[in-house]
Amino acid sequence: ASWKPVSGLRLENVQNSLAFRTKQMGYFTITGKDGFPQYHQVVSVHLKMPSEHLVDGRQFPAELTVVHKKQKTVLEFEEDDGVVASFLFEFGEESKLLAQMLPAQLPAPGAYVAMDKPVDLMWAMGP
Repeated sequence: ASWKPVSGLRLENVQNSLAFRTKQMGYFTITGKDGFPQYHQVVSVHLKMPSEHLVDGRQFPAELTVVHKKQKTVLEFEEDDGVVASFLFEFGEESKLLAQMLPAQLPAPGAYVAMDKPVDLMWAMGP
């Protein structure tokens, strides 16, 4: 993954999650069947509490999903070709990601808050 910090994001309270929508957060590359790289751009990030997915029948306190869409061109995406990376959170140590992502006051349902600090997935979840 080549994720990068992004400033000026809006944290939206949508349906059952808190979400960022952006096309500036970076991408990852996979090798296609033809041997050429395929680029998948981050288009949104969602935080769900509790987790949407289960592991061995167990639900987690939170889940972060990073939604990527395959790039057709620099500005166009394949709507039916995407990849989602999910990260599950357990109670315990403070998460660097959640600390930078969650403001002191969460937005009301259907509303948003402007983030005053950049969000950096790579720093927060990297090695």
